[in-house]
Amino acid sequence: SALKERGAEMEKELKGLVSSFESAKEEYQGLLESANDQAVSITERERRKQKAEDKLKGLREDEQTIQQFQRQARETIQEQQRRGRDNILEEVKATVTSIAKAGQFTLVIDTAAETPNRTPVILYSSNPDDLTAKVLSQMNATAPPDLETDSSDE
Repeated sequence: SALKERGAEMEKELKGLVSSFESAKEEYQGLLESANDQAVSITERERRKQKAEDKLKGLREDEQTIQQFQRQARETIQEQQRRGRDNILEEVKATVTSIAKAGQFTLVIDTAAETPNRTPVILYSSNPDDLTAKVLSQMNATAPPDLETDSSDE
């Protein structure tokens, strides 16, 4: 939820930057057309041409600013996702450890785990001692009652 809000804020900020860039781009086009107006003196055309070139430099800087913002926003969101995932994993590990100690288990294996090649680590398990329901129950016991669960985010 917090990540979605932060992402929406960044998207709104990016839209503002892009909108400003588009306005400046239109202004540059107008300056360029004005610099080619044959009805004005050569001196005036040169002055307008210089103004258009200055505007173009500003556009290039704005473009770099937008690219930098996008890169920084992406990195920020990825870091927040990583921290959130790490926090959840720590909570899961602590809960699993608690349940495993209480049940006197010597080893707990994640049957959903995959290798770096995306193949399952566990090829077969009858799951007689599956702790998933116990872990989820214990972890959800402290969740806010109005917390919406969205399986598409898992």
